[in-house]
Amino acid sequence: MKTFLGVLCLFFLAACGTGGVSDSDPIEGRVVDRGGNSILIVSDISEEEAAQIDGENIAAGGAGAAYWFSGIEDPSQYAKGTLVRVWAGEIAESYPAQGEAERIEVVEE
Repeated sequence: MKTFLGVLCLFFLAACGTGGVSDSDPIEGRVVDRGGNSILIVSDISEEEAAQIDGENIAAGGAGAAYWFSGIEDPSQYAKGTLVRVWAGEIAESYPAQGEAERIEVVEE
């Protein structure tokens, strides 16, 4: 009986993982807004669509997945519409999703 309970406890602990983004899973999207030390990126949109979206109208725009990433040293270096790839730790499940950027790079088009 103790063995069964031990296995059951291990199963539940394994099922309660963090689900964070691994180092091999970057998120790619276009910058649509900046604020403080954060940038808002939206995936699966064109540069033209990015110019029409901001933090206020993102839900109404029918855009793809959206993410607010904090921890950006100088958000002003990422112009609106710039295609970026972001590696992050845990992502909060909200809309837009929120996370701390660990690494960011501009994608050459």
